[in-house]
Amino acid sequence: MTDSTVLVVGAGSAIAQDLSTRLGDRGTRLVQWSRQEGFDAVVDVVADESLPDLPETLEGLVYFPGTIELAPFPRLDMGTFRRDWEINVGGLVRVLHHAIGSLQKSEAASVVGVSTVAAGHGLGFHASIAAAKAGVEGLMRTLAAEYAPRGVRFNCVAPSLTETPLASGLIDSDAKRKRMDDRHPLGRIGRPRDVAAAIDYLLSDDASWVTGQVLAVDSGYGICH
Repeated sequence: MTDSTVLVVGAGSAIAQDLSTRLGDRGTRLVQWSRQEGFDAVVDVVADESLPDLPETLEGLVYFPGTIELAPFPRLDMGTFRRDWEINVGGLVRVLHHAIGSLQKSEAASVVGVSTVAAGHGLGFHASIAAAKAGVEGLMRTLAAEYAPRGVRFNCVAPSLTETPLASGLIDSDAKRKRMDDRHPLGRIGRPRDVAAAIDYLLSDDASWVTGQVLAVDSGYGICH
């Protein structure tokens, strides 16, 4: 997306950093929000009373904030379900309310959300995060239909387990890592660049006829089991 501006929310994540490098190397202007220092704005999209001003026009928006709380269903209390919804869905809704005017001023804008393989396929212990991410997918499909006449595309990526700090507890030993690698048809878990490349595609003009889609980036996990 040369000569364009993209808002990256949750810019401190490993996938977001890989994506930002790809976009920046091509001359894309980045507006980076994170709860961490070192970006354009320190923002908590759930808790902050107001969100920072945006450029008049945005060509892209990517929303990375997410959670991964895995437990047997009886141990997932309502507080967990609310927190997962607020971060994954509520924050996204709030950002979109804030940014939709800037997106509509672009000739061809693209919004990408991050879901999970668990939203579309039954995985034990994923009840809370699967419910929240299914909400993300439903929201993006609905907005794809609503805003297609206005030239704004909405899509999701749905990764399986990816090597990020958020997932570190699942791969923090050689035995755990091998077990997770072996569960994936292509023999390994994801890397940040795998997911970043898919998001990069959905933002690009190469995907100008793609909207309302959930792109699986999961080593075939969702269809090969």
